Amino acid sequence: TTFGMLSITWFEPVASLFKALGALSLNLQIFRVSCVVTIGPVASFVLDLCPILACASIAFGSLLIKKVRKPDTDFTAQYVNTMGALGSIFFISIVLGCMQPFICYSHPGRNGMSMRSRPSVLCFASKSHTLMSAVGIVALGLVPFPLVALACYSTRKYPMMMVRSEGHRLLTATRFLFLKFK
Repeated sequence: TTFGMLSITWFEPVASLFKALGALSLNLQIFRVSCVVTIGPVASFVLDLCPILACASIAFGSLLIKKVRKPDTDFTAQYVNTMGALGSIFFISIVLGCMQPFICYSHPGRNGMSMRSRPSVLCFASKSHTLMSAVGIVALGLVPFPLVALACYSTRKYPMMMVRSEGHRLLTATRFLFLKFK
């Protein structure tokens, strides 16, 4: 979990609570998949990023069903709003997940570095780390960066959205930013 990455020794029952909430932070390692199936560090890292795709797929399917039942549904605006809300909720977990290959610690005597999340992977010295870094950068470009860009663009256009009627669709798509509290 995000709190588990901090260098703090948590006491009980807080430690158990953070472990239990690991699923909500999109942390698949709490399910101990590696105990059942042997997978390498790169595959494990990719699996850690899969909940993001699963959420996007579930939201897409749910809205598609809604579109079939209610044809006047603005699918694109509602999908952007749903993914924006999920992205806002899980933003820190997503960014930390994507940045795992770049969070390294030094070995004693300055003899190299290892990933904090996967100590068997040597940072900047192994093929596994290179692949994980590439996947992490691509994942950053697919999820957090577009979310931040949408937030900046929408904030810039917000006055226009409030005044002009053509801004209604963008306002609907970005409700997760501006209309949180009613």
